[in-house]
Amino acid sequence: MKIRFSIPIKAISNNIFYSGIHGWKRQSIAESWRQMIDCILGEQNDKNLIKLKFPVDITITAFCRGRILDSDNVCAKIIIDGIKNNGWIIPDDDIRYVRKVTTQAVKSQEDSVEVIMG
Repeated sequence: MKIRFSIPIKAISNNIFYSGIHGWKRQSIAESWRQMIDCILGEQNDKNLIKLKFPVDITITAFCRGRILDSDNVCAKIIIDGIKNNGWIIPDDDIRYVRKVTTQAVKSQEDSVEVIMG
């Protein structure tokens, strides 16, 4: 089984998220992403129907309207922590549950982030 969902917001760059932002601001950004992901997953999936076979591979695609992020600069951690935070899709993000994370960035008409797990 695969789970696919989209986050209707511009992807965060590792450069911006980890360089020069105060810790409380970084924490605030991470919390807003966690809440958004939890809301999206709660709307799209029934907790009782999600049965992933672990470990999963996760692909994160940043769709960029303006300047395209470097593929290695798409901040996967904030997204995976948001998925892990709800606890009913993946219990943790260690090697027992997440085998591989792939990030990519593509040009698009709208900013968004797509996540595929399976």
